[in-house]
Amino acid sequence: MNKQQLREDATHYYLTVLGGLEDIAAAEVTERLPQAHLLEQHYGRLFLRYGGPPQQLMALRSIENIFAHLADFDGLSPAEEGLEQVQRWAETVPLDGALATWTALHDAPDAPSFRVSAQRLGHHEYNSQQIAAAAGAGLCMATGWRVDLTGFDYEVMVEIEQERCLMGLRLSRRALHKRSRVTHGLAALNPTAAYAMCVLSDPTPDETVLDPMCGTATILIERAALGPATLIGSDAHPRAIEDARMNLQAAQVTANLLQADARRLPLRTESVDKLLCNLPWGRRVMSRGSLSYLYEGFVSEMTRVLRPGGKAVLLTTRSGLLVKLVTRTHKLRLVHERVIRLGGARPHLFIVRRS
Repeated sequence: MNKQQLREDATHYYLTVLGGLEDIAAAEVTERLPQAHLLEQHYGRLFLRYGGPPQQLMALRSIENIFAHLADFDGLSPAEEGLEQVQRWAETVPLDGALATWTALHDAPDAPSFRVSAQRLGHHEYNSQQIAAAAGAGLCMATGWRVDLTGFDYEVMVEIEQERCLMGLRLSRRALHKRSRVTHGLAALNPTAAYAMCVLSDPTPDETVLDPMCGTATILIERAALGPATLIGSDAHPRAIEDARMNLQAAQVTANLLQADARRLPLRTESVDKLLCNLPWGRRVMSRGSLSYLYEGFVSEMTRVLRPGGKAVLLTTRSGLLVKLVTRTHKLRLVHERVIRLGGARPHLFIVRRS
């Protein structure tokens, strides 16, 4: 039986998040948008009903993208006839409510143009490009919009997983994580991941927070959004310090910046409440031996500068190395670990407590 669920109003949304951080995103939605009602939670996605101003959705810091939820279809054929189904379904999606929401955020175009983006998971006798073309043909027939793959006004997303077809209208011009920075350094951290790290640190007012490998200051900027704190960022590279200074100024965040080796910090012993760090993954510039040496020195210095009861939140793909170093240090205790999806990587997030 083919089941269809069309969204006639503009109150249904789905939000994409970094896989593994759905609980962080759901908690932010619940806290900041008490009138929102979470309907479903899947890996990398939240579905909700929300009747408030869409601008408030755009202010969420744990979200990657926001879509007006147009429709769900079940019963998609994996054979070529599935493309005909997608085209027919695209002709029927109710757009008025979603377009009203989009127009509340952007200027309405005089002669609308659009593109369809598609993702596919499962075995089908067609690819994502063919899905996008089929949905685009259906939308053209229903609306008369002009196709423009680069200078489009509207972007419709079609996501297929096995027999399910999800359609949504993107409400943000670009991914929401593209914020906070006016300059990008090498391997800059995704701000939504940085936000999650700050939340997992259990921030308290006026604490001292250190990022000893601060890069472009993404973590410091996200921590500032969660309340007052004394922020300290250090990095061994002069260019990183300059990039951090520019980004902090653009975000109107005050922090103390130090050019220093994370293994030899110019800070007093037991002077830091929270330490947040995206550790080097060793993919670009460091050999395995030099990375081990860096991690060993970092863990020793982290143990020194953290106050008793202090907490570190650390992101790395070198989970085995970090666990080995932490567990052999009697003053540190690993209290939480999770794997997240960050681009094509699967780094581990750790919470470490200082005894």
